[in-house]
Amino acid sequence: MGTKKPKTLLSSGGSLNWHEEFGLPPRFPRGIPIDEIKKCMRSIEEPEIFLRDLDEHIEIVIKLRKPSDILPEGICKELEKDGVTLPRVFEANLWKRLDARRSSIWAELAGPATKSYRQLWYEFFKMAYVGQFHPSVEQGLNQIERGIASEGEITPKRGRPSVPKAEIGSIRRRYDKLLPTCALVNNAVESALSSIKVKKGGKNPTPAEIRRAVFEATRKSIHGLPFVNRIFGGDAFKEYSCGLKHAHLHEPKSWTPHNLAISLLAFERSQRWETLEKKLRRQKAPVAASSLTRI
Repeated sequence: MGTKKPKTLLSSGGSLNWHEEFGLPPRFPRGIPIDEIKKCMRSIEEPEIFLRDLDEHIEIVIKLRKPSDILPEGICKELEKDGVTLPRVFEANLWKRLDARRSSIWAELAGPATKSYRQLWYEFFKMAYVGQFHPSVEQGLNQIERGIASEGEITPKRGRPSVPKAEIGSIRRRYDKLLPTCALVNNAVESALSSIKVKKGGKNPTPAEIRRAVFEATRKSIHGLPFVNRIFGGDAFKEYSCGLKHAHLHEPKSWTPHNLAISLLAFERSQRWETLEKKLRRQKAPVAASSLTRI
């Protein structure tokens, strides 16, 4: 009989199966509402579209009916604790494309909404003022009407389209949520490196020892979050993800919390890290939050 081969480490420092590396038993998620989700996707009804005229802004609402029994309350709370909510998934998905030849979902929705909003004010003027007054007055009103109609004409801009402010704001908010957690992981690696070295009498710890210590130190804070597999599985530290060569989880000087946050964001948004870096630079960072929140 041949001897067992030791587990091979990836170039990123992750094992081929980090769950087994840390002794986590196979765990199949309970109560997956497969049939309910399929039924909801099959039976999407015609949306209700209407306008809300509020004090400081106007809302154009697309209202879709949601069955109340897709997810039991207990599972909803469990997923919400790990940062998995419909609004968060929707926001991340909003900046993806329905297919390669089309614009982002945001642009597909925002374009018609903006045009209909312009048309709204033109029609409002017509309904309120045109065709109700003396012919001599109507002449002037017709001229005003033509002027208002021309305001709705959009001249196509040359060059590459600008990045929507809404997308930049969305990226910044998500980055600011990810950054404290990435700093937590980086600090845990630094702490593990020094503490294990002391215990071993000055001898450098192995990557496996550092990874195990980091997992134990952070599991209560981040275990169960959607991106944990990217961190301990190693994908988040590959060059195409974070833009760094030779980055490894167990080597804290080879990466920064910023690199890791950008990498995780790139996976979520299906965008290149370089693209996200450029978009983040368009908006100054607010004062960093001191507390760690579930994301």
